[in-house]
Amino acid sequence: MKRQLSWTLRGTWLPYGTPDVVRPAELAVHAHKGDDGLDLRGHLTLTGWLDRAPVVGTLSWIAGLRPSVRYRLTVAVDPELTLDFTLRPRLSQPIDSVTRLWTEVISARGTEGLLHLRFDIRRDLAPHLLSLLRPSL
Repeated sequence: MKRQLSWTLRGTWLPYGTPDVVRPAELAVHAHKGDDGLDLRGHLTLTGWLDRAPVVGTLSWIAGLRPSVRYRLTVAVDPELTLDFTLRPRLSQPIDSVTRLWTEVISARGTEGLLHLRFDIRRDLAPHLLSLLRPSL
């Protein structure tokens, strides 16, 4: 029986077409072991634009002097969107550096906006860990 890890990142996005309007955003993903890390599937909501748009991608570990974790995601809309962000743990900010993600939302038309997501440890850590106990379908 396969196990999957699930988590939700919540935050805001700033569409570049209306730079004075910050809107809610949510990325929910499920991870399975892949060839080069974790294969991700889920959905992205960018309030005012996307509602639970399908997302696929990978999460990979980057070794080195400053180890990091890299998300590479594709959002299946027209035109297709890409999200690419990296978490780099820092001793000066041990929690924030691994729970906050910043990236640009990029399409074939160019940069659509800025996305800031956060994993809320107090609210989401228990469900995140419990997702390991549930078998995937």
